[in-house]
Amino acid sequence: MATIARTNKYYELVLRHLELIRLYSSMSELRLRTNKSVDPDLAKYYLNCAINQYPGFFVPALESMRRSFYVSLKAVIGAYHDTTSQSIKRTKNDTYSLAQYLYDGSRKHRKKSAIEAFETLLIHNSHELKMLKNLRDGISHNNKKAKTNNLIIFGEAKTIEILNSIGDVLYLLGFRRWNTPHHFSYSNEWAEEIGLMIDALLIDEEDVEEKREKYITKRAEWIAK
Repeated sequence: MATIARTNKYYELVLRHLELIRLYSSMSELRLRTNKSVDPDLAKYYLNCAINQYPGFFVPALESMRRSFYVSLKAVIGAYHDTTSQSIKRTKNDTYSLAQYLYDGSRKHRKKSAIEAFETLLIHNSHELKMLKNLRDGISHNNKKAKTNNLIIFGEAKTIEILNSIGDVLYLLGFRRWNTPHHFSYSNEWAEEIGLMIDALLIDEEDVEEKREKYITKRAEWIAK
């Protein structure tokens, strides 16, 4: 019998989790470029010289990433903690979710630590994940941008916490001797790709390299706070 880490279902969950990290990394990089808390002057620069110059691309791209991320996050988790009954409940249509995999009745002893970590994730984030449970219909039937913004229910820190907790659960199921959990990082190849794309659009700006270097420094300072 193959170990858990060599099963197709486990491999699929790992890939889906990595895709969530990739999607959120790209989304975060776009938002950080125009985040005044990173640097107000840089935020104004990137907004005026890039985002506002190509609104037909950036606005739909960010909207699409937001919608895809939250729908995919719900699908990967596949459960929530019901505070009324104080029990773990699986969502409808949870096929290929982490919940379905953990509670399929197989290899219970091998999955014990992962199930405990998963349930801790659900309990500690019960408010957010209960909102996430009902998010798909809201996103699917909401076409107005102003209302769509209200559907973004997690703050940056909470989203990263949930992503990292999913990585920890998968880590407990895998080869722990030589692997490490897949955690979110602001500095990765996906964020870099988005950054390079934005800089390429600013090729005619004389100070694009200077701005990019300043942004990397300011972003690092913002992350360290």
